[in-house]
Amino acid sequence: MAACRSPWQAFSLFGGTTPPAVSALLEATHDEMIPAYYLMAAGVIGVVSAFFLHETAGKPLRGSGPMGETSEQARRLVARSRREAGRRARAIWTHLRHPGHRHHDKS
Repeated sequence: MAACRSPWQAFSLFGGTTPPAVSALLEATHDEMIPAYYLMAAGVIGVVSAFFLHETAGKPLRGSGPMGETSEQARRLVARSRREAGRRARAIWTHLRHPGHRHHDKS
């Protein structure tokens, strides 16, 4: 089974299946404590999952912009990132307009 990649997948997986799963377990075992056991198991899964999470404080997150120590360094990083994005966009545009033409950037 693949791991959940977002909290919404976990909510739909566990929240959406809880009532039928607990009802089936309750019917099969006739133990009225089944809902409590189910919640305890979910709590243990949560604690174990939290144990394996990596701290991201002070680190750039995937998809975030460049980070710099100073404002000037951050400006240079953003400018370089924009230049690179512009080059990639031009290469894509050229490829779309002229599919057989090979575009070489002059950096």
